[in-house]
Amino acid sequence: MPNDAAAKPDQYEFGPFRLDAASRALYRGAEFVPLTPKAAEILLLLIEESGHVVTKEQLLARVWPDVIVEEGTIANNISALRKAVESSEFGTDGPIATVPRRGYRFTAEVRQSSASAHAAPVALQSPPITDRDTILVAEIENRTGDPVFDGTIRQALLLYLAQSPYLEILSDRRIHSVLGYMGKQSAPVTGEVALEVCQRAGAKAAITGTIFAFGDEYLIGLQALQGDSGGILVSEQARARGKGEVLKALDAAAIGLRTKLGESLSSIKLYSKGFHDLATSSLEAVKAYSNGCALGINSMTRSCAAPVRRSTCASRSKAACAPCSKMACGKPSREQPRWKN
Repeated sequence: MPNDAAAKPDQYEFGPFRLDAASRALYRGAEFVPLTPKAAEILLLLIEESGHVVTKEQLLARVWPDVIVEEGTIANNISALRKAVESSEFGTDGPIATVPRRGYRFTAEVRQSSASAHAAPVALQSPPITDRDTILVAEIENRTGDPVFDGTIRQALLLYLAQSPYLEILSDRRIHSVLGYMGKQSAPVTGEVALEVCQRAGAKAAITGTIFAFGDEYLIGLQALQGDSGGILVSEQARARGKGEVLKALDAAAIGLRTKLGESLSSIKLYSKGFHDLATSSLEAVKAYSNGCALGINSMTRSCAAPVRRSTCASRSKAACAPCSKMACGKPSREQPRWKN
């Protein structure tokens, strides 16, 4: 596949997979597939040169420029890639073939697309959602193996998105009510369950996602899915070097998501406090708050979807400040998000 710098595609599709060229984010249908930065760069190079042999020298120059790597590094990354893109559509050999003593070749059929090549004039483009639409924040799957992230990333994302005057968020009370009508009160709000909640509650989109761990690095992938069909509206990802940087990375991913959903840059600039300023920098504090909210929702005595806002507390050392939280100073928040009950 010849390189054409003047017309680089925005994404590549092969089999059930889609690779976003700019973010190096890989998806299988609506599911985010985690890759290390090096593996993602190798995959992009192989796809760009689909049908042609990519030598080890080319891989080293592109992925590890001016760096001496250990023997077997390329092979280890290729092995990880092969596992990530396994599919019956490619047969037993998979889409990455080894060419002995030369390198590797990407053998699957690749489909290219460029949003700019088919886009309507900017003035005529419609955002994926409008300020009249409701969105569901579904559960964020924890694949790190660390229980501190169970429910925590979703709660933190709710708190961050609550700043936006553009987004109308389906409240946890309403979600719990719809799950009751469905007879699935204990079911995780993911996949088909999340889409059915959207359809029953009239939500335009569902925000889903996953957090992964690669050693000391964490990868967060977020997607906004069409509430009626499950198709991907927009996607965003962010990486954190260490557990202490996860909330900061989530800030960045949420900003990207709000932008792609159609919120104006001026609105985002005005209503985008970092999570440290918005609530707390402690994952453990957010985890405790999330557990308290889950207990409140399960008992149906209160709705705990309201955000924590440390700026309204008399003491900035408080972990949370929300009308439904006993962790806080008890003073009602002056900034209420747009929750749809």
